[in-house]
Amino acid sequence: MLTEVTTAAANGLTEASPMGERMALGLRTIFLGLGTVFAVLIILMIVLFLFRLFFYTIPNRKKAGAQDSSSPAPAEASGASEDDGALVAAITAAVAAYLDAEAENKGEASAPSFRVVNFRRKK
Repeated sequence: MLTEVTTAAANGLTEASPMGERMALGLRTIFLGLGTVFAVLIILMIVLFLFRLFFYTIPNRKKAGAQDSSSPAPAEASGASEDDGALVAAITAAVAAYLDAEAENKGEASAPSFRVVNFRRKK
């Protein structure tokens, strides 16, 4: 309430002022606030775009250049895809053995059960 009184007094408006003048003041205030917010959002968008341009694109170009010079990497990846089932089975067996050992240490009658729901290869 105090801010309304000081704003109206600063602009020479009183409660006796015509409704049109008071509406104009309100609309000017709204548009000034909205304009400020959107100007800051646009500046933030530009800054984030520049960050992505400088800090994401340039380092990836350097990595791509390094990968082009080393051609044995794709040959190793094709051999690794054949052993995925064996790798998953080994990890699952290791986790099961760990859970069994934890259950014995705690004195529990049965080991907690688990199941592998999904796994993805990192690129």
